[in-house]
Amino acid sequence: MSDFKMVDVSGKKEVLRWAMAEATVYLPENIREKIKEGDSPKGKVYPLAESAGILAVKKVPELIPLAHPVRIDFTKINFKWEGERLVIVSTVKGRDRTGMELEALFSVMVSALVVYDMCKGLGEGIRIEGVKLLEKGKNEG
Repeated sequence: MSDFKMVDVSGKKEVLRWAMAEATVYLPENIREKIKEGDSPKGKVYPLAESAGILAVKKVPELIPLAHPVRIDFTKINFKWEGERLVIVSTVKGRDRTGMELEALFSVMVSALVVYDMCKGLGEGIRIEGVKLLEKGKNEG
C-alpha cells in the first residue's frame, strides 16, 4: 500500500474554474535595459517565456504525480514591469471537476525560469523572488 493517493473527483460536477498566479523576477538595471530593448544572447525574452508558460500549463499532470489532467479552455501570460521587477501573471480557465491552481502556478514558474535562462548571460544578480496564487474560483451555475 502506498503512502499517497490521487483524490477521487469522479463525483464532482464539471464547472467553469479559473486561477491566476504571479511570479516576480528581480533584474539588475543593465539587464532590465537590454530586455526592454528586446535584446538577450538567446533572442527575444517575452515570446519564449510566454510560449514556455503556455506549454507548462499543458504538462502539469505529467510532472506532478497526483495532479488530475484538466481540460484547459484558455490561458494567457502577461508581463509587466514594477520598478526593478518583472511581474509575470498567468490566467488559466477550463471546465472540469478540479481547479486550475497548479496549472497557473506552474505556468509562471516555468516562464520565470525561461526569463532567468535567457538573461543569465547578460550578468549576475537575477533573482526569482516569489511565486503566489492570486485568485482561484469556480462558477457553480
